Amino acid sequence: MRNDIYKKYSEKVFNKEENFEKIILNSKKKKIRVRKIFNIAAVILIIFAVGLVTPEIYANIKYNKEFKEYSQRDYEIEKGAISDKIEDGYLEKVNMDYLKQDGIKIKVDSMIITDDHFQADINFLFENNIVLESKFQYSYAIYDEEKNVYDLFVNIAEFDDNMKEYSKTIRNFCRDIGIKYSSLKGKIGISNHGGYTLISSKDRNIISRIEMDSTKNSYPRSKKIYIRIFDLFYLLDEDEKEELGISEDFIQVSDAEWIFEIDVPEKFYDRETIYLSPKEKISEIEISKIELTEMGLIVAGKYSKMEEFWKKGMNLNDEEFKKWSKERSDFVYITDGDGNRYDSVFGGSGSEENSFNFRYLVGKKMLDKKLYLNYSINGVLKTVELVENK
Repeated sequence: MRNDIYKKYSEKVFNKEENFEKIILNSKKKKIRVRKIFNIAAVILIIFAVGLVTPEIYANIKYNKEFKEYSQRDYEIEKGAISDKIEDGYLEKVNMDYLKQDGIKIKVDSMIITDDHFQADINFLFENNIVLESKFQYSYAIYDEEKNVYDLFVNIAEFDDNMKEYSKTIRNFCRDIGIKYSSLKGKIGISNHGGYTLISSKDRNIISRIEMDSTKNSYPRSKKIYIRIFDLFYLLDEDEKEELGISEDFIQVSDAEWIFEIDVPEKFYDRETIYLSPKEKISEIEISKIELTEMGLIVAGKYSKMEEFWKKGMNLNDEEFKKWSKERSDFVYITDGDGNRYDSVFGGSGSEENSFNFRYLVGKKMLDKKLYLNYSINGVLKTVELVENK
């Protein structure tokens, strides 16, 4: 009897078919629960992914829309070349006709490119129906055939309040020539200093000079230069804004664009920089570079108290700043064999601590007169002749 009971019990406990069915059934139930968990996780991941991707999608839609509008703008292209006639030594005229849009004619009059200096004179001619009472300004872009961007100068009203975002004009320009605008972050082009000056205004004709210096990087040996003029506007003062009943700081004159393609002469891109050095050893300051080009002289080096000197020039009143500026001019300046003095026209700190970079309006031709480096340390003036490195 005991054996029969055990037999039935063992058959029930160890019944493979019955137990297998139960295992399968339980497994299916577990799979369903696991699948539900996976489905919930997948939905969460999708929602999370959409949350991350959507701003990027919206941004791309926005940028594509902006670029489409930009591509439909009015623009004209004019080609020109440097003439054979030499003016003012290295300054050369550009042969080209005016481009006319919106009653405004523009052309490039002249251009210069050296290792350290770029200059172009832009000629504006306005028809009688265009108001010229307010201060005229414009934006520009300069680059070469290799897409090296020399400079971008854009109406500041296009930036956000914190100057963190590039304007849509810069984004569209970069996309138009095939570069990423993110590559320009932290530096607009390769210039250390850029901008323009209105040098004459007569009979509805304005001549503006775009001028930029680079004391750290040499300008490329470009064979074609592209100059784009756009976003013409008039800057308004408070009285003009009140009279017109507007809050904006400017009035846009034209949203068209003028594009100039200029062939660069061989002497501009096949240029040679002369390297100089002090004839005698200087112990007080360390000179790392003295470069002489057609239009300028660059002096770079280090001085142990340079950082202290730059900080000293901050937060000064007018009288104190004049005194500090005199000290800066006397720190390092250039003289020639005739006794003429040349103070720096542009200068600042270099990339390393206690370093400096200065530029002087001294060209290659002045080397015939002999050139001298003058420096003043603690009120003691010293002079040393500069000689060409052989």
